[in-house]
Amino acid sequence: MSVRVGIIGAGPAGLVLAATLAKRSKAFSVKVFEQGADHRAAASYDPNRSYTIDITGHGALAVKALGAVEIFDETLIKFTGLRILCTGEDNWFDGKGWTGSRGDICKTLLRVIEDLASPTVEVLFDTTAEILDMMKGKVQTTSKTGERVVHDFDVVVGADGAGSKLRGAMSQLPNFAMESINMENYSIMLHMDQNTSELDPGLLHIFGVDPLMVAGAINGKGGKSDPLWFCQVGFKGLEKGKRLQESSLEDLKTKLTKSGWPKRTNLLHYVSDKSLQEFQSRMPQATGKGKVVSPWSHGRCVLVGDAGAPFPPIGQGVNCGMEGALVLGEALVEGLPGSGPLEVAVTKAFQAFTAKWKPQADAVTEISTSTDVGKFNNPLEVAKTILLTKINSSGVKLAKEEGLTYQEALAAQKSGVRMLRLFFGVPALLLMAGAVMKFLKS
Repeated sequence: MSVRVGIIGAGPAGLVLAATLAKRSKAFSVKVFEQGADHRAAASYDPNRSYTIDITGHGALAVKALGAVEIFDETLIKFTGLRILCTGEDNWFDGKGWTGSRGDICKTLLRVIEDLASPTVEVLFDTTAEILDMMKGKVQTTSKTGERVVHDFDVVVGADGAGSKLRGAMSQLPNFAMESINMENYSIMLHMDQNTSELDPGLLHIFGVDPLMVAGAINGKGGKSDPLWFCQVGFKGLEKGKRLQESSLEDLKTKLTKSGWPKRTNLLHYVSDKSLQEFQSRMPQATGKGKVVSPWSHGRCVLVGDAGAPFPPIGQGVNCGMEGALVLGEALVEGLPGSGPLEVAVTKAFQAFTAKWKPQADAVTEISTSTDVGKFNNPLEVAKTILLTKINSSGVKLAKEEGLTYQEALAAQKSGVRMLRLFFGVPALLLMAGAVMKFLKS
């Protein structure tokens, strides 16, 4: 008798988990429920929200475990590194990596599942899911046509993102603890619609720091050979975003141009006036929110990815979700169906997953909250970030490394901060910060 698994959410984490179970064992019957449209038919991007996601390090580990490197190479843009235009530096990435929108990544993972040709996995789109009983694994789904079906699962996985309904149900439990994070960071997407053939689509481009401007490419209508470019313009507090949106077109151009430090950059070369006007009409998106929750499981239900560990973005949300789903899949394969009562085996599998992965999720959350990109208008923060990168102690950069755990990346960052305090001290940081401030005022 197969182990019945219901996965709520067909994002990167949910699809990696489904693929892992299909690849590693024939003992599982998997249904994935996604409230959105079929990724293969839906647009790959939303101009109001789409930004470039790089699959590196932890995400690449999951891709390799699925034997899907060739499919990712064929489908997605190869990630080659970071071009910091405002300092004139290139940080080349020598590992395996790819870039794309969330839609690009989900389409690719669906193809991975299709290539596995597993009769045990079914992905249902335009279908909502409601938890009826966490202890019994009872879920009610509703299709686009209104058809309702009640399912009994041995395992229910909430992979339904930062607004997880399963996490919402678990939050009503007396032993559930949840700490909210709000760094008051926001961003608005700016479509780069001219001269982008001059840019390397394999690189993420940093055009400036105040506001923070990070640009990258995703697949266009013609796939990876026809890239679309977006720049994520980030800032601290809605008031700053409001000032950008209410500025005259000429004032907006000046603010974006002056964002570069120590060198001015020419983002405007890649952006038309029409695109700038569209930028000013878009709603800012919150990018500084997160939650630390415990426990991740109850009864036959468990959380994975952003459902269990949403953290402010530092380029690791999808990567962390993908590797976390791989770890959960391995725990389920190793522990189920088991020789004893299924309920006991499920609980032990959840415990094994939590013991192995929660320390890593907590570590990347700490890296994200200690690296407040919204504070890059603070010269001290810019100075610290530059120096940590120079001494190879930037948690954000090290988190992309395939050979390092998030805990190891965090430990290296803490060691680097201690080194800066010991060898450079506050006076040196203040001098560097003064240079930054002088330039920003020029």
